[in-house]
Amino acid sequence: MKRAGLTLIFLLFSLGLSSCVNSVEISSEEGVNSVKMSSKEGVNSVEMSYEEVGMVKILSNVDNEYKRLKDINAKSVNEILLNFDINTYGVVVKEALDGYIAASMTNSTSEDQMLTPIIQKLNEDGKIIWEREYNYPVTNGQVTSMCNFTDGSFIFLVKINSYFSDYHENSFIIKCDKDGKEIWKKELSDFTEDMLKYMFVNSEGDIFLVGETFNNIGISDIVISKLNAHGDFIKKSSFGGSDFETIYTASYNNELGIIISGISQSSDFEDIKRHHFWFVGCIDEELNLKWIFPAEEKEIFLSEQLLVDKENIYVQGYFLAEKDKSNVGFLLKLDKNGERVWSENIFTEMFSFGRAMEVLENGNIIISAGIKNKGSLVILNDSGKEIKRLDNLDYVANKIVSTFDGGFIVTAERNIKSVEQPVFISSIWYDTECVAIKYKSDYHIEWRKTYDKYKNEKGLDFVLPLRNGKIVLEK
Repeated sequence: MKRAGLTLIFLLFSLGLSSCVNSVEISSEEGVNSVKMSSKEGVNSVEMSYEEVGMVKILSNVDNEYKRLKDINAKSVNEILLNFDINTYGVVVKEALDGYIAASMTNSTSEDQMLTPIIQKLNEDGKIIWEREYNYPVTNGQVTSMCNFTDGSFIFLVKINSYFSDYHENSFIIKCDKDGKEIWKKELSDFTEDMLKYMFVNSEGDIFLVGETFNNIGISDIVISKLNAHGDFIKKSSFGGSDFETIYTASYNNELGIIISGISQSSDFEDIKRHHFWFVGCIDEELNLKWIFPAEEKEIFLSEQLLVDKENIYVQGYFLAEKDKSNVGFLLKLDKNGERVWSENIFTEMFSFGRAMEVLENGNIIISAGIKNKGSLVILNDSGKEIKRLDNLDYVANKIVSTFDGGFIVTAERNIKSVEQPVFISSIWYDTECVAIKYKSDYHIEWRKTYDKYKNEKGLDFVLPLRNGKIVLEK
């Protein structure tokens, strides 16, 4: 009983139920243990069971009141199918002038399980026009970025995970013409795994690599490298103070340059006399730091919640509340000079905000919030005024894509039930499904469809919405 009790304490914290349980019943019959918890007002009961398997206990059957969403106009969903092992190797998809370019890794031609990059060009209907493999085998790597040039050529980055590589291998970028023929290849040393976080190209064909690097005393700084269209290094610049600087997201804009968001632990970063603060920064195409906007003392910016639209910059964050008070989520708008335009409070509970955001065709900003299978969508105009709120949704959108017709597509991961797992894993493994929903410009649903290829196991369908209203799936 003591072991079951200790396991139960772990499960309560993993499920976030430790503060809402009134009573607990633990029983055991022929090696199968059962746990039943009765909760406080407003929280339903949860039943769990686990069995001994050697020295490891396996958890199963966590009830979270899942109900499958009914499909709406599912036959009208325009799907593009990719014949890649996306769940294993990932994929990057870019819209091209006359279709799509998809990049992944494969081991189809390698007897020793080495991986090589593979590119497919598809037409508007998803039919493969050409496919090319590039004979640069690596033990462990993934295509993490791809950018298009104005003449139809493109460049992609293969990032090596050195922690899982048997050999000393370098990450590399390959530039190809519009038909996928290799123009040049450039190897990049990235032992720390962080130097190559983002890749951008400008209208002149210059290439920018954004990330972090460690200096000779082990402190990380922001580093940006600039290459010309032939792959030659032009310049490299680093930014930071006497302590760690970390980038959480970056974006490129023709009018502004490179916009980064992150956190600094230095007290001398760009003469900002504070230790440990969040920031947004702007760096021009000559790799000069134009400005740094530091968050106020109790403002926390959410990682990856940075959005750049023309000359406007939007950041999601929250105010760190005092004891016994709730954190308040906000949306912050900056102008091209890094000046605060406005900040609007949106959500009042920390766990409910900062999931996704997007700028719609009409300039409005849409934000997703929620937890588990309950969420909200909030729409504000460019002045920060709330104009629409969709609450009590049976999903939490983790991606929002604006469509050319004025609407948008959201995708959401929904938990169905827990699946067997070792109890020492510090989270609950769920059998999940992915729901894709297309909204019209008037915020009414045009279609909705649920995808669940991985049944009764841990795994999530790849569903990528595109701005033309289509979605990309794994075949």
